[in-house]
Amino acid sequence: MKKKALVSLSFDDGRADNYDIIKNVTIPMNLPVTLNITTGYVDRSCPQEKLPSDKLAMTKENVIELFNNPLVEIALHGDQHLNTEKDISAGRKKLIEWFDLPYDSKFGFASPGSGFDIQEFINSKHNLFNQDILYMRTSLRISTKKKIRIFCRKVSRVIHLPFLYAIAYADTVMDNSNDRVIYSVPILKDITVLQVEAIINKCIKRGGALTLMFHSIVEDTSTDDNWSWEKEKFEAICQYLAQKQSEGLLDVCTTKVLHRSIM
Repeated sequence: MKKKALVSLSFDDGRADNYDIIKNVTIPMNLPVTLNITTGYVDRSCPQEKLPSDKLAMTKENVIELFNNPLVEIALHGDQHLNTEKDISAGRKKLIEWFDLPYDSKFGFASPGSGFDIQEFINSKHNLFNQDILYMRTSLRISTKKKIRIFCRKVSRVIHLPFLYAIAYADTVMDNSNDRVIYSVPILKDITVLQVEAIINKCIKRGGALTLMFHSIVEDTSTDDNWSWEKEKFEAICQYLAQKQSEGLLDVCTTKVLHRSIM
């Protein structure tokens, strides 16, 4: 019997627009999400030149409020948006203090800029990665037909054909996470709803696990960078996921649940 597909909605940094979209769209639709929090961005201790975005961040109170909602997973994204063990540990320490958690609490970790060396993570003998990190979420994976998938990825950003997009990111649909690495599809400004639906359908067909990586969700992306996606598009994808979930074809879950389900 084919496994039911799993889809995770993963948001990076802790941007204020994420708080609004979670409160007004995903929670009312009963859709779980994962927030990867850059703690220094949220508490304003991060220097201006290191900020992950020039957009307004959530407040610490926003993050605590969302942590207490069972539909939201809070994961690590560094303190100063870095991939060093020191910076990740600093972010973890702050979240433990903010949420009043036991010191041995475990979190997922989303690599800022997907810049962490995956093999280093897998091979690490440091306590942080062996004992305190549940998983590392990074960007896309291309393990087969590399030239074809890179070509399809580039062309699909211009022509926007859904089948090319599905080919480009097919290897990012996961069957297992035995090495604790979660790959994800970055949803960029010019990507269409039909393209995202195509990779979701690929995941359904395979009975796999798919993580969609978002940054800002805004009303109008005309003046924004490549990491913003239109609210209208996001709402359409949420409706599509809710429909497929009601049909029993997939489950929307947090990245932590996705990871545990395919270990």
